[in-house]
Amino acid sequence: MEVVSCANRCPRRCSDLQEGIVCQDGQPCQRGCRCPEGSLEQDSGCVPIEHCECTDAQGHSWAPGSQHQEACNNCSCQAGQLSCTAQPCPPPAHCTWSRWSAWSPCSRSCGPGGQQSRFRSSTSDSWAPECREEQSQSQPCPQPPCPPLCLHGAHSRTLGDSWQQGECQQCSCTPEGVICEDTKCAEPGAWTLWSPWSDCLVSCGGGNQVRTRVCMALASRLEPRHCLGPDTQTQHCGWQPCPGLQEACSWGPWGPCSRSCGPGLASRSGSCPCLLAEADPTCNGTFLHLDTQACYAGPCLEECVWSSWSSWTRCSCQVLVQQRYRHQGPAPGRAREGPPCTRLDGHFRPCLISNCSEDSCTPPFEFHACGSPCAGLCATHLSRGLCQDLPPCQPGCYCPEGLLEQAGGCIPPEQCSCQHILGEGAGVTLAPGENLQLGCKECVCQHGELRCTSWGCQGLLPLSGWSEWSPCGPCLPLGVLAPASRAALEERWPQDPASLSPTSAPVLASEQHRHRLCLDPETGRPWAGDPDLCTAPLSQQRLCPDPQACHDLCQWSPWGPWSPCQVPCSGGFRLRWRKAGVPPGGGCRGPWAQTESCNMGPCPGESCESRDTVPTPDCANQCPRSCADLWDRVQCLQGPCRPGCRCPPGQLVQDGHCVPISSCRCGLPSPNASWVLAPAEVVQLDCKTCTCVNGSLLCPRHECPVLGPWSAWSSCSAPCGGGITKRRRSCEEGPRGAPCQAQDTEQWQECNPQPCPECPPGQVLRACALSCPRLCSHLQPGDLCVQDVCQPGCGCPGGQLLHNGTCVPPTACPCTQLSLPWGLTLSLEEQAQELPPGTVLSWNCTRCVCQGGAFNCSLTDCQDCPPGEVWQQVAPGELGPCERTCWEPNATESQSNCSAGQAPGCVCQPGHFRSQAGPCVPADRCECWRHGHPHPPGSEWPEDCESCRCLGGRSVCTQQCPPLTCAQGEVTVQEPGSCCPTCRQETLEEQSASCRHLTELRNLTKGPCYLDQVEVSYCSGHCPSSTNVMPEEPYLQSQCDCCSYRLDPESPVRILNLRCPGGHTEPVVLPVIHSCQCSTCQGGDFSKR
Repeated sequence: MEVVSCANRCPRRCSDLQEGIVCQDGQPCQRGCRCPEGSLEQDSGCVPIEHCECTDAQGHSWAPGSQHQEACNNCSCQAGQLSCTAQPCPPPAHCTWSRWSAWSPCSRSCGPGGQQSRFRSSTSDSWAPECREEQSQSQPCPQPPCPPLCLHGAHSRTLGDSWQQGECQQCSCTPEGVICEDTKCAEPGAWTLWSPWSDCLVSCGGGNQVRTRVCMALASRLEPRHCLGPDTQTQHCGWQPCPGLQEACSWGPWGPCSRSCGPGLASRSGSCPCLLAEADPTCNGTFLHLDTQACYAGPCLEECVWSSWSSWTRCSCQVLVQQRYRHQGPAPGRAREGPPCTRLDGHFRPCLISNCSEDSCTPPFEFHACGSPCAGLCATHLSRGLCQDLPPCQPGCYCPEGLLEQAGGCIPPEQCSCQHILGEGAGVTLAPGENLQLGCKECVCQHGELRCTSWGCQGLLPLSGWSEWSPCGPCLPLGVLAPASRAALEERWPQDPASLSPTSAPVLASEQHRHRLCLDPETGRPWAGDPDLCTAPLSQQRLCPDPQACHDLCQWSPWGPWSPCQVPCSGGFRLRWRKAGVPPGGGCRGPWAQTESCNMGPCPGESCESRDTVPTPDCANQCPRSCADLWDRVQCLQGPCRPGCRCPPGQLVQDGHCVPISSCRCGLPSPNASWVLAPAEVVQLDCKTCTCVNGSLLCPRHECPVLGPWSAWSSCSAPCGGGITKRRRSCEEGPRGAPCQAQDTEQWQECNPQPCPECPPGQVLRACALSCPRLCSHLQPGDLCVQDVCQPGCGCPGGQLLHNGTCVPPTACPCTQLSLPWGLTLSLEEQAQELPPGTVLSWNCTRCVCQGGAFNCSLTDCQDCPPGEVWQQVAPGELGPCERTCWEPNATESQSNCSAGQAPGCVCQPGHFRSQAGPCVPADRCECWRHGHPHPPGSEWPEDCESCRCLGGRSVCTQQCPPLTCAQGEVTVQEPGSCCPTCRQETLEEQSASCRHLTELRNLTKGPCYLDQVEVSYCSGHCPSSTNVMPEEPYLQSQCDCCSYRLDPESPVRILNLRCPGGHTEPVVLPVIHSCQCSTCQGGDFSKR
């Protein structure tokens, strides 16, 4: 090596060339030793770059110049870097495939970057995984350029956008570019449109952005500008968590699992760096964080139960091990979606056989005087842990080397069968090569064990249950919280974001977490495969339900430096303090001072006893150590136990000496701990008289008033416009205590600050505008009124209901015939028809009266009537309803009263009409009357140029003319004596005045995409053109006008979605022509304009 001025220049070592390693090359140069130019450091020596070893992503080292194969690619090590070919693997020779599918539509409809793909599937019967996957190919598919954007300053606008420009112009982005039109100018006292939101100052952790508007009123010396409302608005932005925070924390070890079975929680604590200053200006270097994760030791007994043990297998000289098994199964009555119960437990013990010899062994078994009875069995050769209780050496008959015992014979390992327990608890034995489906996994028996693949498990892995909620964590700034927690906090913030002052106390919150795991359907254990196959959400967060969790309103300063040790040796302590910023009146709950041990060893050349302390080998730093440790809100930091000197039992350190606890002074919170009280000294705190006893303040109990819990907040005094809500609590004065104060027993706060709405005439402002019933329709049988959450709004005065926008008493509510006993036999129009109060209807001896929004029905005496007729009971002189006939099928169903009195008798029932033949028939059996002539129901007849049919008692006549669409240059004419119009060429007289705005239905297509019957507007016709000869310049004067268009100023374009194969849509732009006129010719190619 050699000394250079920039020894840390990249690369310096061969390992810096490794794939995935980022060499830090932006550091200031440092003088030092490095290898000469052209060589790098490797194994503490310098080698030429071409001699550097290569390291792949798995950590394997490769010699320089070596070659190896990875998948279907050839890789070589050159100059410390691996270079590999990028070729897809060819399909296996034993797989057969279908034809390739057609190429899919392009992923983009315009512009570069589009991709299309095609697929093929396996048609072979092979169970090999490579033959069961679907193969795909992709290729680029460039598309024509996208429609142009309109530029407005530094902003890009898309087709159809509209914006205000200046004071008196409204601009739109059209296919022809930016079109601006004059609009009504801003009047005095009017605002311009809001500006776009400013850029967010932070990308994570939380910040604010601002938008403004300008008052357009013209200021004068007599009248200044005056616009109602604010000129600035603020909103929150950048609330997403800052990336990399978890990785930047310094974490302690994971704690134990909270449960011995089922889903549990493990946690660890750590110290994390502060976020950006804008997000949390009070963070001092680091903050405490808590991390949790799921743990799962297996299902609980109430979910999976063990079966009883099977019988022991028989002993012989060929099988010197007895075996028995038991398995897990779902507990009775357990839910089907519980964790899989798949465990199989085995128990092995040696056979007590001592008379085995060579004569006991039959081929192919061989006698061994010292063999391992467990190593040669199919059942145990892959699970040697089951053999730990068996003797390692036992005489007996063993299979030859390379073979294993199964069912009394010797077989090679690849012929061993497999055992598995299904979800119902039934055992299954699989032959070699036999397949088994375990949940979403495909398994095959190989060499005595199930080997499973998880190709089809994405999103299908079973899940454990949720763990319990973690304890409330530390109070954290917003940038660290989960999105759901931040959203819940935002709901508690004021309605006006501008009221959040940047100098106000930062918002801190505590979270709870719970987790669950994806489980392996084969083993029932936590999933250890590809994490991308587990797609379900595995964590949930919520805000701590304790409302007081983060209500320490103090803005603590950073901890100050540690004081010098109070004692030079033989067991001392030191202190540090911090200050509380707000609130100035107190209310801080955290510790204001901390103590820790120092100088615990004896003084040089002395023992602990020489300084009146005693040697303590187990835990000399145990709290409390000093009188200061007894003070209120002083935190004694102990740490791991260490040996050393400390005061004898019953004594603590004070002023550098050990004193009895009874001689300890008391301390009160203060910035420098200078306020101390001598033993037995008395001090007044709040309403209590406290005495210093044994280093702590002893305050008498029950001298202060006893305050009860707060009541719930009362209802707001106003539904809107600002009201007051109050809550109270009880106060009991002690026998010798201070009196109760009003501020201790009552609190109030503002509520419902939103402005009150303006109610329509007849309606009033109500606290619960959505109470039931509120509409006349709610009185009708079967109409369900849903009682919503109480919200202020407009409603009818007490006792009235809303009907068609008007408040009426319930007695004035109409009825619908659907509530009649025979309502379901009526047509939909008749069911929905509203009838005024007092309406009387009768049917089959049932008489119904409309009262209070519903029909009140009762039975009446009546006579037998023919089919389709009902008895009509009319009092003498009463005007009953008129009977309807097929002559008047268009009459209303309500039946106006007849002018002459009616006699009791049979009349047509509702929905029936008196026919010309006499009986009452439904409408579809009525004859039709046209021009005074009846036509039987269903009959057809010609009439002039029309064809008529009798349908439902009505004559339906249509012209029998085919659809007619005239070509450009033709007009539609009605020839005399002809029933249908025809097309003919326009005459010169017609052409001279024709420039018309026309619409027609067209079928639009673009490639394979289409949309039928779209109304398209266009201009067509002829405009005057001429050339006049003049005796002077310019000698020729021409007029050449075109049938030109004018786009719709409100919506110049329509965005249509064409239907494409495969279910997706293709957006296209269609101009909307508003009017046509003869004017100077315009070009029609929008893309070039």
